[in-house]
Amino acid sequence: MKRLIRKEMNNSKGFTLIELLVGITILVIISVPLLRAIATSAQTNSRAKTQMKATTAAENLFEEFRTLKMDELEAKVGEYVDSANPNDASVDATGKITYTIKDESEMSADLPDGYYATVELDPNMYPNANGLNISSFESVSVRNSAIYTMEPDYDQHAYEEFKRRSETGLTPKDEAYFKEFLNRYIIIDIDKTGTATDDEGNEIDLCRVKLTIEYRLTNYSSILPTGSNNHIFKSTEAVLFDNATSKKPINGVYMFYYPRYLACTHGSDKEKIIINNTDNMPVYVYLTAMDTGVDAEKAHSYKPTIDITENQNSDPDDKAYIQLRTNLLNKNASTNLRTPYSQKDTNTYSVKAVLNYKGGAGNNLTGEAASKEVRCGDINGKNLYSDDTPDRIYKMKVRVYDESGTEVVEMDGTKLKQY
Repeated sequence: MKRLIRKEMNNSKGFTLIELLVGITILVIISVPLLRAIATSAQTNSRAKTQMKATTAAENLFEEFRTLKMDELEAKVGEYVDSANPNDASVDATGKITYTIKDESEMSADLPDGYYATVELDPNMYPNANGLNISSFESVSVRNSAIYTMEPDYDQHAYEEFKRRSETGLTPKDEAYFKEFLNRYIIIDIDKTGTATDDEGNEIDLCRVKLTIEYRLTNYSSILPTGSNNHIFKSTEAVLFDNATSKKPINGVYMFYYPRYLACTHGSDKEKIIINNTDNMPVYVYLTAMDTGVDAEKAHSYKPTIDITENQNSDPDDKAYIQLRTNLLNKNASTNLRTPYSQKDTNTYSVKAVLNYKGGAGNNLTGEAASKEVRCGDINGKNLYSDDTPDRIYKMKVRVYDESGTEVVEMDGTKLKQY
């Protein structure tokens, strides 16, 4: 027994040097990838945090630039010139403004250390809204406003729908026919929904602004199949503004639309803009006709009808609650409404629109009297139709760069010029 114990003890020699080296080698082989994975994970987490911070900074810059008025923006970044201001600004020959937000500036508080940002405001992306005699936005705000911008090819789906309907009628027609003969109605309903008290204790009117765009075909019996309202197609029914929740008073109604020049060669009833304000809400309406260049040779025949309806039963001598601002206004005579082409050729493009004001209590006016009633062409002593064609809508692009100048975040949006 003693011999056996002694033999066991003689066999407990521990690890040899070779065994130890093999063990260390295996440990290194296992631990190096593990350490690398831990390091990579730490770097990834760090980059993710930095990326998130850069994205947050871009969002904050985007929102700040979008909401600041132009004079407030210029006060922060300088008047479009390079300067010692850490928010440098420059404008190129095309009118594109580029702001560089550096890390030592007030506006870069959210940027990661060493990062910087640029903000571009490019008017060249909206040639149909900039550089034309469109409704002036000076001294007004688009905040808390009803805004609608029509797409250039907006009418196309109406032409396609009527073509489809006509295919089951007696005399099928193609899209070109409906492009020329459909009537289009742009209807803006401004309704008072009540009153409320805002955060400062002021009583304000609650209102809802609804837009309806519909197309109608007259003399349709031989073209469309019989049926209820086959000659009517409503393409848009939308609420543009409702301040029941915000309790902020409405500042204005902005309508950007594309004229149907070809259709209006057949009369002013082919294009009708109807503004219903029977609850007598005091509001500015900005009506802007844009241009795509399509059917431009027909522009001289463009003669839309603008109907404004209110309910002035108390005193027909009162001025309208609606105040109309439009680029259909002649720069030389506040009583003449005309096409945006009048700037290019005043001898040819001088066709008046048909303006009607229906105020009730015998206060139904047209032409010059209606224009005076809704005070066309006068806001802060300025005529809205002028030779000055400033940029008013910008494509906004915010980019954030790291220390090496590599772009890490990009955001796109739109900014309206405010004063």
